[in-house]
Amino acid sequence: MGDSAHQARKSDHNDGNAFDLTHDPDNGVDCNLFAKLALLDTRTTYVIWNRQICNVSDGQWKPYHGKNGHTHHMHVSIKAALRNVASPWPWASIES
Repeated sequence: MGDSAHQARKSDHNDGNAFDLTHDPDNGVDCNLFAKLALLDTRTTYVIWNRQICNVSDGQWKPYHGKNGHTHHMHVSIKAALRNVASPWPWASIES
């Protein structure tokens, strides 16, 4: 759920419809790859990563001008109707 900063504004985090992953390639979490993989999952609506946003509906990366450039973590928003689907995310089978 959204922290106090998220709760002060509209955010998918507040409804349980988003999550963030910290970019940590040394320990197997490479958001350059994971952002692309997240877009392949039917639960995803959009991804924000490294000053870019991509909506699944058009599949095009565009500049993101939000306050937080998401350069240290990626944001994944998910469809409310699918947020409780417990199947693994596409990166779950990647060996680090």
